[in-house]
Amino acid sequence: PCFPDGCAIYEYSGGEIYLKELYLSRLKKKYADGEMNIYTFRNSFDPEDVRDVIDGISLFGERKLVLIRDSGFFNASRELGFLDNAGESGTTVVFVEDNADRRTSTFKNFLKTGAVFECKAAAPADIRKLLGAEVRSAGRQITPGALDLMLEGIGSDITELRNELEKLILFVPDGGRITETEVRKVCGLSLAARIFDLTDAVVRGDRAGGLKILEALLAEKESPLGILAMIGRAWSNLYKVKLLLS
Repeated sequence: PCFPDGCAIYEYSGGEIYLKELYLSRLKKKYADGEMNIYTFRNSFDPEDVRDVIDGISLFGERKLVLIRDSGFFNASRELGFLDNAGESGTTVVFVEDNADRRTSTFKNFLKTGAVFECKAAAPADIRKLLGAEVRSAGRQITPGALDLMLEGIGSDITELRNELEKLILFVPDGGRITETEVRKVCGLSLAARIFDLTDAVVRGDRAGGLKILEALLAEKESPLGILAMIGRAWSNLYKVKLLLS
């Protein structure tokens, strides 16, 4: 995001870890004179310790960054006086939280001088665009089916998806194309996604392919009864679709 000029305190909340860490890395580059000028507090913290850092003299540069993680500070009524001198002392304070209660007086008072960014989980369409852009920048291509399979079998956590995408980029040569085949070979897909492959093989009459998938599932210590239950559920859903179509 665009960091407001003159703002010395920020708060990031929401479930999308990738976005929070991305914005935090930009803040570090913009407002801290090196790693030695970054001070980190976690969970319960003493506001006076933060005040000491803000008011203290830095030996490593003029700009300091105070990072406060997972404090739950915005879920109760708290005083914000310890942040008063942040701007004047050349210190930027950043809260990184899972959630923040907008109804508290703490949050409302924070808005008077601070900037708040809510990092919500990205929509599937936006995730596809992000992954597609990374593949293109790496000199590869990826099919829509491969992207869909990644989201179905891995989930919507961008960090985990990017880790799996990095494996795919290393697996496929420069100028190559990532398809569903490569995703199944390289990525750790969820049981539900692999059960879909198994039932798909059964529908096609591909006994050899189905047995290969089944052997892989059993080798990974998946429960035989669990696999059977998932297959039954998949067939039940197919039958419901058939009834709806008719």
